[in-house]
Amino acid sequence: MIKKALTIVAMVSCVLLTGCYSLETGNPTKESKQVLNEMLGEWDVKDTFIETDNTSEVPIVPILQTYKIWQIVYSDHRGKERSFFLNNKGEETVPLYELNRNMERILKNEMRRISPDFDIKHLRLSDPYYFGYNGNIDINDEDFYKKHKKIYNVKDFKFTNYFKDNTAYIEFNHDCGQVAGTSSEETRILCKTEVDEFVQKIPHFNGVITVFSNEIVDYFYLQGKEVPVESLESQKGESILEKYENLVRERYPNLKIS
Repeated sequence: MIKKALTIVAMVSCVLLTGCYSLETGNPTKESKQVLNEMLGEWDVKDTFIETDNTSEVPIVPILQTYKIWQIVYSDHRGKERSFFLNNKGEETVPLYELNRNMERILKNEMRRISPDFDIKHLRLSDPYYFGYNGNIDINDEDFYKKHKKIYNVKDFKFTNYFKDNTAYIEFNHDCGQVAGTSSEETRILCKTEVDEFVQKIPHFNGVITVFSNEIVDYFYLQGKEVPVESLESQKGESILEKYENLVRERYPNLKIS
């Protein structure tokens, strides 16, 4: 009886309250067609789905949001079919978030291919200029195409020059563990050797590698060269990562979007 009464209250509340149900009508495959063509080359919609979420924080007053999901398929630089999903939920003008995650997967696969024994965890692709805006950027802006499209462009992707003259950098963790029969200092040196050998396989590497062993150490690289933490101290920023990003900005002032 109580459950039935609560259901009735919820139904009445949804009639009386506004915003209890929303139907999203946008279509990112049309709105972002130019973007997808530019970034993916040939692509297609493999499937579509309808989802409904209850966004209410009050269980007895459902606030339903119904939206559509598109499964996008395309072939990557190696001819392998890949897919990711777009939806018309939210206010993003372009699918920057999905394109970013898509490129993360491609980079991770490439690095594992050239160095299968190197442990790569929690990889994240970043850019100090504009990804902090949560994807709410007009990707049709001329500056974006001229200066920054390389970050998400898989149509013309080449791993050998991806990081060259590119403000993009990656962050990931590497667990090399404690080496049996060695001291902490010897383990640190062996771990650093692993990292250096890995970085040498990636031309113009930009990235931050956090190494877990008997201690946790961050190693910073810009265009394939290690950036000592001491040299980052003169950069602006509260955290060492902010200082690194400012160093990237200084290296490529011509790429800045106002």
